[in-house]
Amino acid sequence: MANFEHALDFALRSRGLSLREIQRRLALTGNRVSIGTLSNWRTGRHWPEGAQSLVALAELERILGVEEGALASLLGPSRRTGQAPPVGKAFPDEVVDAAVAETRAILGADAPHQLRALSQSAHVRTDERGSVRHYALRALTQVTTGTVSAFPFVFTILQGSPAPPELGLIAGGRITDQHIHRSGAVVGARVELDAPVRAPDTFMVEYEARMPEMYPVDRSVSLGVMRRVRDLTIWVSFLPGALPDRAVVRLQTDDGVEEHPLAPSGLSLHHTVSGFGPGLFEIRWAPDGAELP
Repeated sequence: MANFEHALDFALRSRGLSLREIQRRLALTGNRVSIGTLSNWRTGRHWPEGAQSLVALAELERILGVEEGALASLLGPSRRTGQAPPVGKAFPDEVVDAAVAETRAILGADAPHQLRALSQSAHVRTDERGSVRHYALRALTQVTTGTVSAFPFVFTILQGSPAPPELGLIAGGRITDQHIHRSGAVVGARVELDAPVRAPDTFMVEYEARMPEMYPVDRSVSLGVMRRVRDLTIWVSFLPGALPDRAVVRLQTDDGVEEHPLAPSGLSLHHTVSGFGPGLFEIRWAPDGAELP
Protein backbone atom coordinates (compact mmCIF):
# COMPACT_ATOMS: atom_id res chain seq x y z
CA MET A 1 0.00 0.00 0.00
CA ALA A 2 1.31 3.46 -0.91
CA ASN A 3 2.20 5.83 1.89
CA PHE A 4 1.33 9.51 1.95
CA GLU A 5 4.63 11.01 0.82
CA HIS A 6 5.07 8.55 -2.06
CA ALA A 7 1.52 9.16 -3.28
CA LEU A 8 1.99 12.93 -3.06
CA ASP A 9 5.32 12.81 -4.88
CA PHE A 10 3.82 10.64 -7.63
CA ALA A 11 0.87 13.01 -8.08
CA LEU A 12 3.16 16.04 -8.26
CA ARG A 13 5.41 14.42 -10.88
CA SER A 14 2.43 13.14 -12.87
CA ARG A 15 0.98 16.64 -13.07
CA GLY A 16 4.38 18.24 -13.69
CA LEU A 17 3.79 20.86 -10.99
CA SER A 18 6.56 22.43 -8.91
CA LEU A 19 6.15 23.16 -5.23
CA ARG A 20 6.34 26.86 -6.05
CA GLU A 21 3.36 26.53 -8.42
CA ILE A 22 1.45 24.47 -5.85
CA GLN A 23 2.11 27.16 -3.25
CA ARG A 24 0.83 29.85 -5.64
CA ARG A 25 -2.38 27.96 -6.43
CA LEU A 26 -3.06 27.19 -2.78
CA ALA A 27 -2.60 30.88 -1.91
CA LEU A 28 -5.23 31.84 -4.50
CA THR A 29 -7.78 29.82 -2.49
CA GLY A 30 -6.71 31.37 0.83
CA ASN A 31 -4.47 28.47 1.89
CA ARG A 32 -1.06 29.89 2.73
CA VAL A 33 1.46 27.06 2.98
CA SER A 34 5.22 27.59 2.91
CA ILE A 35 7.55 25.88 0.44
CA GLY A 36 9.31 24.27 3.41
CA THR A 37 6.07 22.74 4.67
CA LEU A 38 5.17 21.40 1.23
CA SER A 39 8.67 19.94 0.91
CA ASN A 40 8.31 18.26 4.32
CA TRP A 41 5.00 16.74 3.22
CA ARG A 42 6.59 15.46 0.04
CA THR A 43 9.57 13.84 1.82
CA GLY A 44 7.57 12.54 4.77
CA ARG A 45 9.52 14.57 7.30
CA HIS A 46 6.20 15.95 8.53
CA TRP A 47 2.58 15.24 7.68
CA PRO A 48 -0.35 17.69 7.51
CA GLU A 49 -2.16 17.38 10.85
CA GLY A 50 -3.58 20.69 12.06
CA ALA A 51 -7.01 21.91 10.97
CA GLN A 52 -5.59 24.49 8.53
CA SER A 53 -3.17 21.95 7.05
CA LEU A 54 -5.97 19.47 6.43
CA VAL A 55 -8.05 22.13 4.68
CA ALA A 56 -5.01 22.93 2.51
CA LEU A 57 -4.55 19.21 1.81
CA ALA A 58 -8.14 18.92 0.55
CA GLU A 59 -7.50 21.81 -1.86
CA LEU A 60 -4.20 20.23 -2.88
CA GLU A 61 -6.04 17.04 -3.84
CA ARG A 62 -8.30 19.13 -6.10
CA ILE A 63 -5.30 20.92 -7.69
CA LEU A 64 -3.59 17.60 -8.37
CA GLY A 65 -6.74 16.08 -9.82
CA VAL A 66 -6.80 13.09 -7.48
CA GLU A 67 -9.90 11.58 -5.93
CA GLU A 68 -11.24 13.43 -2.88
CA GLY A 69 -9.63 11.98 0.26
CA ALA A 70 -7.08 9.94 -1.71
CA LEU A 71 -4.12 11.58 0.03
CA ALA A 72 -5.80 12.28 3.38
CA SER A 73 -6.71 8.60 3.75
CA LEU A 74 -3.00 7.71 3.73
CA LEU A 75 -2.08 9.89 6.70
CA GLY A 76 -2.87 7.28 9.35
CA PRO A 77 -2.86 8.21 13.05
CA SER A 78 -1.40 11.47 14.28
CA ARG A 79 2.38 11.54 14.45
CA ARG A 80 2.54 14.36 16.98
CA THR A 81 4.47 13.52 20.11
CA GLY A 82 3.81 16.54 22.28
CA GLN A 83 6.48 18.84 23.63
CA ALA A 84 9.68 17.08 24.65
CA PRO A 85 11.22 17.88 28.04
CA PRO A 86 13.95 20.55 27.92
CA VAL A 87 17.57 19.54 27.39
CA GLY A 88 19.87 20.02 30.37
CA LYS A 89 23.25 18.92 31.75
CA ALA A 90 23.77 15.18 32.12
CA PHE A 91 27.10 15.45 33.95
CA PRO A 92 27.79 17.89 36.79
CA ASP A 93 31.53 17.90 36.07
CA GLU A 94 32.08 20.80 33.64
CA VAL A 95 35.03 19.12 31.90
CA VAL A 96 33.14 15.85 31.37
CA ASP A 97 29.97 17.61 30.25
CA ALA A 98 31.89 19.69 27.69
CA ALA A 99 33.79 16.61 26.46
CA VAL A 100 30.52 14.72 26.01
CA ALA A 101 28.98 17.57 23.99
CA GLU A 102 32.06 17.94 21.79
CA THR A 103 32.34 14.18 21.19
CA ARG A 104 28.69 13.94 20.19
CA ALA A 105 29.15 16.79 17.74
CA ILE A 106 32.33 15.30 16.23
CA LEU A 107 30.58 12.00 15.62
CA GLY A 108 28.17 13.89 13.40
CA ALA A 109 24.90 12.34 14.56
CA ASP A 110 24.01 14.62 17.43
CA ALA A 111 20.27 15.31 17.42
CA PRO A 112 19.14 15.60 21.06
CA HIS A 113 16.22 17.80 19.98
CA GLN A 114 14.90 14.87 17.90
CA LEU A 115 15.16 12.16 20.54
CA ARG A 116 13.36 11.40 23.79
CA ALA A 117 14.74 8.61 26.00
CA LEU A 118 11.80 6.63 27.38
CA SER A 119 13.70 4.03 29.40
CA GLN A 120 17.27 2.87 29.93
CA SER A 121 18.50 -0.21 31.75
CA ALA A 122 22.18 -0.80 32.51
CA HIS A 123 23.63 -4.15 33.58
CA VAL A 124 27.17 -4.22 34.95
CA ARG A 125 29.27 -7.32 35.61
CA THR A 126 32.18 -7.08 38.04
CA ASP A 127 35.32 -9.10 38.76
CA GLU A 128 36.75 -10.65 41.94
CA ARG A 129 37.71 -7.16 43.21
CA GLY A 130 34.18 -5.87 42.68
CA SER A 131 35.47 -3.70 39.83
CA VAL A 132 33.46 -3.06 36.67
CA ARG A 133 34.48 -5.38 33.82
CA HIS A 134 31.53 -5.24 31.43
CA TYR A 135 28.77 -2.67 30.96
CA ALA A 136 25.66 -3.16 28.81
CA LEU A 137 22.88 -0.64 28.26
CA ARG A 138 19.49 -1.35 26.68
CA ALA A 139 17.64 1.82 25.67
CA LEU A 140 14.16 2.56 24.35
CA THR A 141 14.09 5.91 22.53
CA GLN A 142 11.37 7.86 20.74
CA VAL A 143 11.93 10.08 17.71
CA THR A 144 10.02 13.31 18.40
CA THR A 145 10.43 15.06 15.05
CA GLY A 146 11.63 14.17 11.57
CA THR A 147 13.55 10.99 10.80
CA VAL A 148 16.63 9.63 12.58
CA SER A 149 19.02 7.09 11.07
CA ALA A 150 22.02 7.52 13.39
CA PHE A 151 22.85 8.76 16.86
CA PRO A 152 25.91 8.96 19.15
CA PHE A 153 26.49 7.33 22.50
CA VAL A 154 29.30 8.23 24.86
CA PHE A 155 30.99 6.46 27.76
CA THR A 156 32.98 8.18 30.47
CA ILE A 157 36.54 6.98 31.06
CA LEU A 158 37.89 6.54 34.57
CA GLN A 159 40.67 9.03 35.32
CA GLY A 160 44.12 7.47 35.04
CA SER A 161 43.13 4.73 32.61
CA PRO A 162 45.90 3.93 30.08
CA ALA A 163 43.31 2.72 27.56
CA PRO A 164 39.62 3.43 26.93
CA PRO A 165 36.86 0.84 27.18
CA GLU A 166 36.09 -1.14 24.03
CA LEU A 167 32.67 -0.14 22.72
CA GLY A 168 30.35 -2.49 20.84
CA LEU A 169 26.78 -2.86 19.58
CA ILE A 170 24.84 -5.92 20.75
CA ALA A 171 21.62 -5.26 18.82
CA GLY A 172 19.73 -2.56 16.94
CA GLY A 173 22.39 -1.21 14.60
CA ARG A 174 26.11 -1.01 13.94
CA ILE A 175 28.98 1.24 14.96
CA THR A 176 30.36 3.25 12.04
CA ASP A 177 32.74 5.62 13.81
CA GLN A 178 34.44 6.13 17.19
CA HIS A 179 36.17 9.04 18.87
CA ILE A 180 38.25 9.47 22.02
CA HIS A 181 38.07 13.02 23.34
CA ARG A 182 41.38 14.85 23.66
CA SER A 183 40.76 15.27 27.41
CA GLY A 184 40.68 11.50 27.83
CA ALA A 185 37.42 11.89 29.74
CA VAL A 186 35.05 10.18 27.30
CA VAL A 187 34.95 7.82 24.34
CA GLY A 188 32.04 7.84 21.92
CA ALA A 189 30.62 5.91 18.98
CA ARG A 190 28.28 6.72 16.12
CA VAL A 191 25.50 4.15 15.77
CA GLU A 192 23.73 3.61 12.44
CA LEU A 193 20.30 2.15 13.14
CA ASP A 194 19.10 -1.00 11.39
CA ALA A 195 16.59 1.22 9.57
CA PRO A 196 15.64 4.93 9.70
CA VAL A 197 12.99 5.75 12.29
CA ARG A 198 10.41 8.49 11.81
CA ALA A 199 8.51 10.40 14.50
CA PRO A 200 6.69 9.37 16.62
CA ASP A 201 8.04 5.80 16.34
CA THR A 202 10.51 4.28 18.78
CA PHE A 203 13.64 2.18 18.46
CA MET A 204 15.68 -0.03 20.77
CA VAL A 205 19.41 -0.54 20.88
CA GLU A 206 21.71 -2.42 23.21
CA TYR A 207 25.35 -1.49 23.40
CA GLU A 208 28.29 -2.46 25.58
CA ALA A 209 31.62 -1.35 26.96
CA ARG A 210 34.34 -3.84 27.90
CA MET A 211 37.09 -2.68 30.25
CA PRO A 212 40.70 -3.51 29.24
CA GLU A 213 42.85 -5.61 31.55
CA MET A 214 44.85 -2.57 32.71
CA TYR A 215 41.73 -0.54 33.54
CA PRO A 216 41.80 1.00 37.06
CA VAL A 217 39.54 -0.40 39.77
CA ASP A 218 36.10 1.10 39.24
CA ARG A 219 33.37 0.52 41.82
CA SER A 220 30.69 2.79 40.43
CA VAL A 221 28.30 2.97 37.51
CA SER A 222 26.28 5.92 36.29
CA LEU A 223 23.64 6.96 33.77
CA GLY A 224 23.78 10.58 32.65
CA VAL A 225 20.65 11.87 30.93
CA MET A 226 20.07 15.20 29.17
CA ARG A 227 16.27 15.05 29.54
CA ARG A 228 13.75 13.69 31.97
CA VAL A 229 13.44 9.91 31.44
CA ARG A 230 10.47 7.77 32.39
CA ASP A 231 12.47 4.88 33.89
CA LEU A 232 16.18 4.35 34.60
CA THR A 233 17.54 1.10 36.06
CA ILE A 234 21.04 0.10 37.13
CA TRP A 235 21.78 -3.54 37.99
CA VAL A 236 25.24 -4.60 39.22
CA SER A 237 26.20 -8.29 39.43
CA PHE A 238 28.96 -9.61 41.72
CA LEU A 239 30.94 -12.83 41.96
CA PRO A 240 30.53 -15.02 45.08
CA GLY A 241 32.72 -13.60 47.83
CA ALA A 242 32.96 -10.18 46.16
CA LEU A 243 29.68 -8.65 47.35
CA PRO A 244 30.39 -5.14 48.66
CA ASP A 245 30.05 -4.19 52.30
CA ARG A 246 28.42 -0.84 51.52
CA ALA A 247 26.61 0.75 48.61
CA VAL A 248 24.75 3.99 47.92
CA VAL A 249 22.45 5.44 45.30
CA ARG A 250 23.40 8.97 44.29
CA LEU A 251 21.20 11.35 42.27
CA GLN A 252 22.74 14.62 41.15
CA THR A 253 20.80 17.41 39.39
CA ASP A 254 20.89 21.20 39.24
CA ASP A 255 18.83 21.14 42.46
CA GLY A 256 21.58 19.35 44.38
CA VAL A 257 22.66 15.85 45.42
CA GLU A 258 20.50 13.16 46.98
CA GLU A 259 22.15 10.04 48.41
CA HIS A 260 20.84 7.04 50.30
CA PRO A 261 22.12 3.53 51.21
CA LEU A 262 21.38 0.54 49.00
CA ALA A 263 21.13 -3.04 50.28
CA PRO A 264 22.16 -6.00 48.08
CA SER A 265 19.70 -8.56 46.76
CA GLY A 266 21.44 -11.92 46.45
CA LEU A 267 24.65 -11.35 44.52
CA SER A 268 23.64 -8.02 43.04
CA LEU A 269 22.63 -4.43 43.60
CA HIS A 270 19.85 -2.77 41.65
CA HIS A 271 17.82 0.40 41.76
CA THR A 272 15.24 2.11 39.54
CA VAL A 273 14.30 5.78 39.40
CA SER A 274 11.27 7.17 37.58
CA GLY A 275 10.83 10.60 36.05
CA PHE A 276 14.49 11.52 36.57
CA GLY A 277 16.59 14.01 34.66
CA PRO A 278 18.40 15.90 33.45
CA GLY A 279 21.19 14.78 35.71
CA LEU A 280 23.37 11.89 36.86
CA PHE A 281 22.09 8.64 38.44
CA GLU A 282 24.80 6.53 40.11
CA ILE A 283 25.35 3.45 42.22
CA ARG A 284 28.61 3.35 44.16
CA TRP A 285 29.93 0.49 46.30
CA ALA A 286 32.93 -0.51 48.40
CA PRO A 287 34.30 -3.67 50.07
CA ASP A 288 34.78 -3.91 53.83
CA GLY A 289 37.23 -1.29 55.08
CA ALA A 290 37.37 0.69 51.82
CA GLU A 291 35.97 4.15 51.17
CA LEU A 292 33.16 4.69 48.74
CA PRO A 293 34.33 6.14 45.40
